[in-house]
Amino acid sequence: MFEDQLGVAPMTIRSTGMKGSLRRVFTAAVAWVPAVALVALSTVAAAPAGATGGSYAGSASSTAPAAVLPHTTTPTHFVWRATANSVSNLTCTNCTIINNAATNGNPNAVIFVQHNWNPHGICSCIYQLAPVGVWYDSSLSKWVIFTEDDSSVQQGQTFNVLVVPHQTTTAFQVTANAGNIKNDSMYINHANTLGAPNDKLMVTQLLETPPSGPSIVYNNDGIGVIYQLNTQSWGIYNDVHFHNMPLGASFNVMVNAGSSGGGTSKIQVTTASTQYADGARIQSPVTTGDANATVFATENFNPYGVGGLHGGTGDAVLTGVYYSLNHWLVYNEDQTTPPINSAFNVLLFPN
Repeated sequence: MFEDQLGVAPMTIRSTGMKGSLRRVFTAAVAWVPAVALVALSTVAAAPAGATGGSYAGSASSTAPAAVLPHTTTPTHFVWRATANSVSNLTCTNCTIINNAATNGNPNAVIFVQHNWNPHGICSCIYQLAPVGVWYDSSLSKWVIFTEDDSSVQQGQTFNVLVVPHQTTTAFQVTANAGNIKNDSMYINHANTLGAPNDKLMVTQLLETPPSGPSIVYNNDGIGVIYQLNTQSWGIYNDVHFHNMPLGASFNVMVNAGSSGGGTSKIQVTTASTQYADGARIQSPVTTGDANATVFATENFNPYGVGGLHGGTGDAVLTGVYYSLNHWLVYNEDQTTPPINSAFNVLLFPN
């Protein structure tokens, strides 16, 4: 693929971890490829029409503000790359401002983001060590990806983005309140999730002004989902530090793949055969061999509402996705190995 697009032979990259162990192996043309070739690749990668600024793979920075483009009306997914222009701004120091036709001018969008270590098999090679969420900047009419701990988003950082233009019965927003919080969790009271242990939920943190007051609420923790048997309901829980769920914390939720615009959802359980270095291979014909696929993942503490083989084992670290040896993997950002029986809901889009 890369030889056809760039006129250069593929190159195998081996990146080592902190103790010198094999970090991961993947095939890509990176590092030594001329910048002009990377710009060409961004065109081949088929970014959504109208994408500017931080769209993936070497897009040029501009000193002039990018125009606000009208938003699309159908579910859309794309890769967003944080350029110098999108992270150096007056809006925030801990964010990258998305400028894309799928999101601009639409405060009602339901947006999901996933850190992607090497989109299209091309190494950005940046770990995401802070939890992230999204918020809408009404002054810019644009959505923003931000860090919950107020750390900077690094230039070159890459995220998969899924946009549902408005709330639906299977893509919606929830907020933690006194009636649904229990310790590190908030439980979802929604017709499409109650009594449905087989559901596969995707979640992303959302920063907004609660209706009860002017303050905004951060949740500086990674998140996953858990099924509570006694209430027959799904919950969102803080799965890294297990902080108490803050009152007013908000989240975007997708149930299965109905509102995704063509995605395929499944549960991926970590086994001895799927465990690889700091990741767990996703076993699916939808994405196997497809470096250009788009993948989202949410930790599922107990798939189907049961423990044992199918869950009940958490992976208490932040996770991202990357492509290696013909497979997409969910991996641990701290480079530890996901435990056997840890599980993830994954949403897969082939190229």
